[in-house]
Amino acid sequence: MTNGQRELNRTAATWSAVLVLAIAGYVGSASGVPRVRSPLPLATTVPIFWFWMGVHEAAALRWVIEYAIPAMVGPLLFLAWHPRLLAGAEDVPTRSLVGLALISILTVYDLAFGWQYGVKYQGKPYTLALVIVNAVAMCVAWVLLGIARKRRIFWTTLASHAFVVGWLVWFAFPWLGELP
Repeated sequence: MTNGQRELNRTAATWSAVLVLAIAGYVGSASGVPRVRSPLPLATTVPIFWFWMGVHEAAALRWVIEYAIPAMVGPLLFLAWHPRLLAGAEDVPTRSLVGLALISILTVYDLAFGWQYGVKYQGKPYTLALVIVNAVAMCVAWVLLGIARKRRIFWTTLASHAFVVGWLVWFAFPWLGELP
């Protein structure tokens, strides 16, 4: 395989990850109410609320709120966090380890202290399912990041970063509690 083909494959893979993250962001908030498959994660819910308040609930811009914002959050986070992936970066920046540690600590805190509200407003099965999904996602994220740091090849770096962002925009910090 020539360098040009290798570069094209890496670019295509990165843009494919961006597309998958757009879909994950949309699915995470598509239901409009907390569901296990669509738990209204913080990463997409906050920008939706900000935009909604900024346009004063304009009905004409509903499509932006329902489709565009959730679909843009994941790709923007991914590309902003490690933009060198577009150039085929093989390294895992130290900020990725620090970021994953912070996300992990905050996830445990959020789920532990949100448990009562989740059980009260969404029910125990919903809350337990999201705790399990987030625990598994956290473990997978750490394993992928560890592999990426050890091997230092593009594919593992791409997979680990895409997974963490996918987790953030689909399941991390789910809505637990009363809806406004």
